[in-house]
Amino acid sequence: MKWINQGHEFDKTAAVLCGKETRYYIWGTANIAQSLISLCGKEINIIGAVDSDTTRQGKCICGMVIEDPEILDPKSGYIALVTTSAFNEIKPRLIGKGFQENINFFDYFVFTQIYQLYKHDKLYSRRLDIALTERCTLKCRKCNMFMPYFRNPGDLDKDDVLKQIDQYFSMVEYLESFNLLGGEPLLYTPLAEIINYTASKYRDHIDHFKIFTNGTLLPGEELLELFHKYSVEIQISDYTEAVPYQKRLQELKDLLEKANVSYYVLKSSLWGDFGFPENCNSISDTQWIPFFDACRASFRGLYKNRVYFCHLETSAVRAGIYEDRPNDYFDLGKELKNKKKSFLEFDQGYSRDGAVSFCRLCRGCDTVNPLTVEAAEQMEDRNV
Repeated sequence: MKWINQGHEFDKTAAVLCGKETRYYIWGTANIAQSLISLCGKEINIIGAVDSDTTRQGKCICGMVIEDPEILDPKSGYIALVTTSAFNEIKPRLIGKGFQENINFFDYFVFTQIYQLYKHDKLYSRRLDIALTERCTLKCRKCNMFMPYFRNPGDLDKDDVLKQIDQYFSMVEYLESFNLLGGEPLLYTPLAEIINYTASKYRDHIDHFKIFTNGTLLPGEELLELFHKYSVEIQISDYTEAVPYQKRLQELKDLLEKANVSYYVLKSSLWGDFGFPENCNSISDTQWIPFFDACRASFRGLYKNRVYFCHLETSAVRAGIYEDRPNDYFDLGKELKNKKKSFLEFDQGYSRDGAVSFCRLCRGCDTVNPLTVEAAEQMEDRNV
């Protein structure tokens, strides 16, 4: 979406969402709904709740009987809030009933972002990724961080990282997911310092604090203590179908369990194939913005005091295989009028050009791209 009135794109929408007469239905009655109700349920008029889960229908939430979603009617004047992670499955159902996205139905987090900023001057964001190191223990073809393409892989400067984290949280009040990754983040020597500094200052502003690892390395005692102390979640990518390190992976799981650290394992034989740089996308000017709108990558990348809309592009820029484009990032150090609102708009896909330039070459996320490749196929001809 192109900026027409930067810093004011959501003014009219916010006036409706914050209006005293606005009524809401929520679709979804589990954890997300409970969190939303806890956050702003006393300020907004929620008049009903629906859930696709038939075992929940007929039960109550906050004094409301949970009903079948079929009762929702776009002509009734209320706004539907999708309070479940299954937004992409529910969205076509609401559109089919005549609802319009970001007019009379909203993803719960988009609603929260607009409402909290305009009502309480609190900026919420969904996700931030920091690739602390370009070094990795594996050499995966089609790595979405393009690790095999770094000619001289190195680490981010610790002090620079900490300054950028301070800059980010000087503006952002709440972050749903803060992710430290690489490369392989357990190769990053000052990882414990990054975790301790960030969590001691900002843990109350972060819902999920995550470390992404491939499970080939074991954390030391200091890291395990920090993981436990600050409720850091360890996301382990299991590539043992392609690379034989089952014993080490089990050792890691045993260590985390013994230290009472939360972790989960993602195992897949296939990856989405983003195409770039070997099998690039090719779209016309007329297709570019619609393609971006349909993909709308959810992972923002922090690098050089800039928040890049797509973290894949961040890594491509760092590897020197894609030219840096100012349209594709939000400069945290730049002084702007209505800076928080401008960032919210950027986070929702607004920019000067209306789309991220990298989309012209990247084939996109699975919302627009069915291509897959074998996960973690190793490249012997690359130095990492």
